[in-house]
This record gives sequence, C-alpha cells and structure tokens, in this order.
Amino acid sequence: MGLHGQSQKKNLPRSKADVGKELTDCDVEHVVPQMEIVNMLMNMNPLNKTEVERILKTYFRVLLVTKEEHDMLNASGLRSKMPKDWDRKDVWARYKCVGIEPENG
Repeated sequence: MGLHGQSQKKNLPRSKADVGKELTDCDVEHVVPQMEIVNMLMNMNPLNKTEVERILKTYFRVLLVTKEEHDMLNASGLRSKMPKDWDRKDVWARYKCVGIEPENG
C-alpha cells in the first residue's frame, strides 16, 4: 500500500516484460481488481478492523505492465475480475492465466 498512485509510478514493481520501458509506455494494474477487494469487504459481516487490514495488505497491490499485457488481460476477460476458479490464495492467478510474470516473482 502507499505505492498505488500515478505519482508513485516510478517506484512500482514491474512485470518482467515491462522492465526498462519508459513510464509512459506502462500501465498501472491492480493485481487483484479493486472490485474484488470491495466485494470481500462488503461481504464481511460483522465488519472487523483486523480482517479489513488483512484483506488490504494481502490483496491491494499494483504492478506496472506493458500496454500489450494490459490488452491481454482485457482480451482474456480478466480485466476487472479474477479467474472463476480463484482460490483467494494466489494473488497472481489472473496474471498466470495470461502469462504475465512479476519482475521479482
């Protein structure tokens, strides 16, 4: 958390394909789509501060990807959702489906 804004783009982790590219050629991508996180929080009953923090620390991550990788997510239907068989453990599941690898992954 804290590295999610456009102003922090230069400090964001990158996909392997994005390493060395100009920032203008990159897109900021949420590893787990924000709506998935919102749904987790909205389904929490009762609302629990410790669990909210755990969810945000676990799932609220961003990665710089190439425009081509962003297009691959769009084409796969995974632009704003996780794979249907997602186990909620592997935050990289959506990227694995389309072959996006984090630089340090």
